[in-house]
Amino acid sequence: MKKIFFLGGGGLFKEHFFYVKEYINSQNKDFKISGIIENNNKIIDSFSKLKVFKENKIKPQRDIYLILSIGEIKKRIVLINKFKRFNFLKLIHPGSYVSTGAKIGKGCVISPGAFITGNAVIGDFNLLNYGSAVSHDCKVDKNNCFSPGSKLMGQCTVGENNSFGSGAVVIPKIKIGKNNVIGANSTVINNIKNNSLIVGSPGKIKRK
Repeated sequence: MKKIFFLGGGGLFKEHFFYVKEYINSQNKDFKISGIIENNNKIIDSFSKLKVFKENKIKPQRDIYLILSIGEIKKRIVLINKFKRFNFLKLIHPGSYVSTGAKIGKGCVISPGAFITGNAVIGDFNLLNYGSAVSHDCKVDKNNCFSPGSKLMGQCTVGENNSFGSGAVVIPKIKIGKNNVIGANSTVINNIKNNSLIVGSPGKIKRK
């Protein structure tokens, strides 16, 4: 039996906990939920009744898989590097739609109601929250967070470590670099390089 541990015990974990239970029940009964990995002493998990482990207490093993359950980009980068020797589960919720022509990397979480269409390519450790969408011919690098209702239209290219706020829309054929924040309900109509904050509709670029 393969064991699943959640990296992070905050609010996003409370969503992922049920996603994983539903995933196991519908698709893969070879997994079981085994605990939370969290160094914050204030995290006492009365919600799921799972045991909480310090980061140094879990060692890489063939039968251990991790779910990255933190939404903050900088913290995700630290944990991805720290746990690079571990297996990460590619979690595709049964309530999502993923085209048979799409490619999904390791450590991704595709939430219920998310859409990945056509021949989209999604790199490692991307989080697509509920109601988000990535369209045909899009290429998305690693560790991007798509908040609920955010949409990437066709033929877009996205670098690494970007955060898309709730309801954000990127029109077709846009190129986005790395380390950007797209504000909630913003509409991106121009290419974006790196390290910028984009707000408004149409979106205006501001330096972070």
